[in-house]
Amino acid sequence: MLGGKIRDRVQVYNGSVRYEMGGLEPENYAENMQKMKDHPYNFSIIKQAVSFHGGMQNVDGFYYGTPVKKMRHPNRGTITGKGFRYLMARIEAMLDVLGDDVGLALDCGPGMTVPDALKLGKELEGSNIMWLEDMVTGDYSPYVLADLYTQVTPYTSTPIHTGEQIYLRQNFVELIERNAVNVLGPDVADVGGIAEMKFIAEYADLHGIQFAPHGVFDGLIGLAAQTHLAAVLPDNYIAFELPKAEPAWWLDIMEGETFPVEDSH
Repeated sequence: MLGGKIRDRVQVYNGSVRYEMGGLEPENYAENMQKMKDHPYNFSIIKQAVSFHGGMQNVDGFYYGTPVKKMRHPNRGTITGKGFRYLMARIEAMLDVLGDDVGLALDCGPGMTVPDALKLGKELEGSNIMWLEDMVTGDYSPYVLADLYTQVTPYTSTPIHTGEQIYLRQNFVELIERNAVNVLGPDVADVGGIAEMKFIAEYADLHGIQFAPHGVFDGLIGLAAQTHLAAVLPDNYIAFELPKAEPAWWLDIMEGETFPVEDSH
């Protein structure tokens, strides 16, 4: 019904299997990443929250601003030199654990300024980074601002990603036609459904843009939708974000294998 099948197995990435962080030092990030790397699903890509998405704004002196706590990503500002060193030390610790075996995706914001976003992208060039997600806008900001991303993406080889809370295909046109990002990640629960996702992926493919859909909160129906859709997407498809079992009882209403993930597929 969705078109000709392109693949029999669809790749997923980890944005849902989580372990409690033992602390905030680089070694804690490394230990946490090792646990995710050792998970039986054998993930090929693991996403971790850093910067304004990972609570680092609450570290004293991380950025030039006053953190607003207990709200969803209200913080935005220029990262200090101390803050940038703090951020890089933890990213480097995670990269050391993953090596060339597993790709690292970083959920970064929103909240970063354009200069800081470009600085991070340039600093990570040559690393096994799959993408830098929502640095400037994205999560909890359902608007595009392609102009800002065009000041970052063309000037670094580190892939730039956004799109999870943008609604409808029309609102992706500017990002795609201006090649404002390297990777798009709409969420099937936010974008308007399967037809919208398929159009966006195919139109992105015509412009050399990769596709890695968001989906951590999509549940059973989202998992089914993402799986069927991924089977027919063009070769710009990378992986979709495996939904988490929340609430846990949704695994009890599945028929067949509880959660058939093998080698990140």
